[in-house]
This record gives sequence, C-alpha cells and structure tokens, in this order.
Amino acid sequence: LPNYSNEDEYKDKIALFVSNLINIYALVFVAIGVLAVFLANQITSPLTFIQESISRTKIGQKNEPIVWRRHDEIGSLIKEYNSMIAALEESAAKLARSERENAWREMAKQVAHEIKNPLTPLKLGVQLLEKSWKENDPNFELKFNKFSKSFIEQIESLSKIASEFSNFAKMPDTKLEQTAILTVIEQAREVFRSAENVEITVTNKNEISAYIQADRDQLLRTFNNLFKN
Repeated sequence: LPNYSNEDEYKDKIALFVSNLINIYALVFVAIGVLAVFLANQITSPLTFIQESISRTKIGQKNEPIVWRRHDEIGSLIKEYNSMIAALEESAAKLARSERENAWREMAKQVAHEIKNPLTPLKLGVQLLEKSWKENDPNFELKFNKFSKSFIEQIESLSKIASEFSNFAKMPDTKLEQTAILTVIEQAREVFRSAENVEITVTNKNEISAYIQADRDQLLRTFNNLFKN
C-alpha cells in the first residue's frame, strides 16, 4: 500500500507505467498505420493496374487481355473487361470489313459509270456506220474517217480506266493541260448528233479558241455523260 515513506518510489512506478503504456500505444498506432498502408496498397494496386491497362486500350488495334490469377472480385472485373475487349475488337473488325466492302462497292459503281460513258457514243457511232453501210451511203468513207479518231480516243480512255483500276484500284489521276474545250465538245457531239431525234447546237460567240486547264479524257467523259443525259 502506498504510504509516506515510499511515495517517491510509488511515483516512479506510476511514471514508468505511464511511459510503458505510451510506448505500447505508440507501437500499436505505428503497427496499425503500417497495416493500413499495406491493405491500401493491396486494394489500390489492382485498381491502378486495371486503370493503366484501360488507358492503353485503343480501338482498331490488338489489345492484350489482362492476366489475373486470383478468383476474387477484381478477377471478376478483369474477366468482364477481357470479354468487352474481345467483343470490341470483333465489332471493329466487322466495321472495318463493312467499310472496305462499301468502299469497293462505291469504287465499282464509279468505274462502271466511267466505263459506261464512252460506251454510249461508241455504240451510237457503230450503229450510225452500220446504217450508212447498209444504205450504201456515198459519204460512208468520210463518216468512217471522222468517227474513227473519236472511237480511238474513247477506247484509249476505257483502256486507261481499266489499267489504273487494275494497278492501283483507283480512278486515273487528273493530268491538267491546256485543252481546247470546243474541240472536245465537238468530238463528243459528233457521235450523238447523228442519232435519231437528237439535236445538239453549240454556239461560240468568241472569235478565238477557248483553252482551259483540264484533263482531256475526263473532260471528254464529262461531255459524253452530259449529252447522253
């Protein structure tokens, strides 16, 4: 029991007890802090890993699935992410294939249209020459010589389209040059004006020939298409 004779010793024991208690509480707090940091890292590190993987995900390229060995809540989340990536890549592949098919379809339509334009004056010219031949037209040779140059240019235009499409899968590049526009118009008109119920009149109010920067083949196809329509 505490008494007056051992009061100092009693106070020393109390101080030692309080000091030990403080040290114990300090150690407990430190241990709790270390444990909290450890648990926080265990919880946040998978989320950080998932965040980095998602940030590297890009549409249109191969994305590697996330590998997670444990079967826990994080594993379920990663499994759903991997499934989403697989579905996304499949959808992207289908979209790319559909876009390529649409591009080729549009290309085929354009090529067919460009090929069809020169065929129309060729057909009309052949029909006209056939008619003149059957009727023993005295001007047959003159008409034949006049149409032959136009036929050759139309055929060369077809050949150029076919070659460019075969080699590069695209329409011929535009080659600008000084072109006499009236000459091209007359060349395209020469075949169409000989058809039945067709009258094409070109009026030139200039005293000089008009020249423009244009691709002669494309310009010829343009007027062929215009006269045909």
